[in-house]
Amino acid sequence: MDHRHNRYAFLDGIRGMAAIFVLTLHTQDFWHIHFFRGYLAVDLFFILSGFVIAYAYDEKLKCDKISAPKFLLIRLIRLYPVYLLSLLLCSFILIETIWKHKLSVGYGETLNMIALGALFLPSQVAGSSYLFSINPPYWSLFFELITNAVYAISRPLLSNVVLASIVLISGICLTVVSFVHGNLDVGYAWGFWSLIAGFLRSVFGIFFGLLLFRHRLILSTALKGAKFISPWLAFFMIAAILASPSFEHYDKIIDVFSVVLIFPFSVLVAAQGETSRFQSLLLILGTASYPIYVLHEPVKNIFQYVLKDSVEIYAPVSGFALVVFLIVLSVLIEKWYDIPLRSWLSNKTLR
Repeated sequence: MDHRHNRYAFLDGIRGMAAIFVLTLHTQDFWHIHFFRGYLAVDLFFILSGFVIAYAYDEKLKCDKISAPKFLLIRLIRLYPVYLLSLLLCSFILIETIWKHKLSVGYGETLNMIALGALFLPSQVAGSSYLFSINPPYWSLFFELITNAVYAISRPLLSNVVLASIVLISGICLTVVSFVHGNLDVGYAWGFWSLIAGFLRSVFGIFFGLLLFRHRLILSTALKGAKFISPWLAFFMIAAILASPSFEHYDKIIDVFSVVLIFPFSVLVAAQGETSRFQSLLLILGTASYPIYVLHEPVKNIFQYVLKDSVEIYAPVSGFALVVFLIVLSVLIEKWYDIPLRSWLSNKTLR
């Protein structure tokens, strides 16, 4: 892909910023700062994913220029190379930890966890409630792929009315989840209601993103001047939400308000952004977003093993160093590993 012709550079930048917020949430020792609402970055990812998928594939699926299985294969090829690299790192760290600390986790259980993880499938591990104990952030990829499959199969039936109905119903259900749980930080653990919540978050976000793309021009006009608002406003609003502290009993309302109103509005505003003097930076953030998301846990563990107590002593400098390292690593991975491997897989399978 030639980044110079990227139409939605500001959306790339927002995705990268959101990934960094997820990183800070999971690496607090590197920062000594707690961005409480960073978990909502996942809901933003889902909305952005739906918007971009609609841009690239909605009409092709509608006109049967691309089949549902081929669409899913394209999605898997897009996600798998970096995911595989992350899984290999996590597996190495896990096996080394079990051996070094003589943990009671059996090798059969470990191999089962790795094998299921290689298929984007969760596994239950004694002593852990996470769907993916080997790397907890994988949970959102699991639900995203399920929702992608639902979308691709149901695309012939997804008129604007049906799509809006799905968004409305899932939005109501998501509101109920937020009020029952107290916030939307749910869906990554085992348990019937947690699994339902994770699926609802992905369905609402991805289908809302699809709806936004289909009606982006009408909605922009209806917002009376949204297209004249600087796309940097979207960055500010999203950062303000993700960095906001807990307001206890009001968190359930803030989370729903953010996901249902603030994030969609921000995506619409950012999608109208044209070229910028910071376009190269925005595109680099977009490039780094997915690797940062799936690699920050194993890389964090490596940093902590090498630097030991220095991580906390030099926080937040160690946090900034981690972010810079991951961004540089992501750019190198894309150029020398991700794009070549995806091209090879596409040539071998999609033809």
